[in-house]
Amino acid sequence: MKSLLKKNRAMALLTIYVGVFLFKIIEKFVKTRKNEVLFVSFAGKQFSDSPKVIYEHLRNNNGDLKLTWAFTDPDQFDVENKLKINSLKYFIFLAKSKYWISNASIERLLPFTSKKHVYINTWHGTPLKKLGKDDEKSDFLVKNWYENADIDYFTVSSDYDFKIFKEVFPKAKNFIKGGLPRNEILHKAESDVEFSKTVRNKVSKNLGLDENKKTILYAPTFRDTKELSEKFNHLLNDSHIKKIADEYNLLFRGHYFSENKIVDTMIDVSNYPDINELFITADALITDYSSVLFDFSILRKKIILFTPDYEQYVSERGFYMEPKNLGLPILYNLVDLVKYLESSGIEEDTKENLAFYQNYNTYPFSSINTILKIVDDN
Repeated sequence: MKSLLKKNRAMALLTIYVGVFLFKIIEKFVKTRKNEVLFVSFAGKQFSDSPKVIYEHLRNNNGDLKLTWAFTDPDQFDVENKLKINSLKYFIFLAKSKYWISNASIERLLPFTSKKHVYINTWHGTPLKKLGKDDEKSDFLVKNWYENADIDYFTVSSDYDFKIFKEVFPKAKNFIKGGLPRNEILHKAESDVEFSKTVRNKVSKNLGLDENKKTILYAPTFRDTKELSEKFNHLLNDSHIKKIADEYNLLFRGHYFSENKIVDTMIDVSNYPDINELFITADALITDYSSVLFDFSILRKKIILFTPDYEQYVSERGFYMEPKNLGLPILYNLVDLVKYLESSGIEEDTKENLAFYQNYNTYPFSSINTILKIVDDN
């Protein structure tokens, strides 16, 4: 059914019209409650990211609110109030909850328009790859959602992503210029040495890291074609990876859509519950086309781009800004990556790191307080 909706525009349109119509009927019979808040993260796959940070603040500071999470598999998560996404109960709760908080589409790609709700969307990263109408490979259902998503408040971190999101989400009403809520811990770690040290010690102990080695977090993005995925999996098992792992604690963080098979010399942290703790622990980040580089830059630490399939990936996916123009070290094969690490290491280049951070995190961090005030005032 999912693949049919992607390929067939008529079916997608029918789904949208029927879905919106049914939701309007549900709204007529379900009273919206001012103290109800519904949370969804990564389409119900996780209890994580900015929605989790907002949830924890509201839970600790506002006992009058009823906070509910929706998951694809509620049994996986230890949350007090939860329900199954895509169920009838979910859409009833969607109608009942005055506040919707998500980092993607809480409406399941059905762009409901309603004055009864306050829709806060934190998104899940600063965009490097093209989105919505700008992404030629995107299907009609997805593009339609971007074009018509009726979002009341949308968080942005800089002039760069504000300009993009304003175009990609033309019906978003207000933009909160205060960064991603999930990065609250990174701002604290950057300014509080003792806090950072506590997190590093905790993670190092949990993962059994070698204290005599520096730590590199390798966090590549998702390859959405079979050809690129197969090539990339082959590369992940190359002997040069072992050379890097011999010198460093090499942590591997796979994209949540990916199923990578990696060599034993890397430490697989793909399922580690909090990526920010991994950021704080790492002395450097190696990534490719992933938006994690914008988050990691808050810590002012070394970022290296490793893009072995650059030409093919860039031509197929499309970017707002090509990685090679970001002003970061970029390597295109494992041999050169190993040589770079041997010659330059991962020592911080304060000037380089600060310049990148200032380009993509220009707004003072304030989104948490703004969102809490929105919920309190309404």
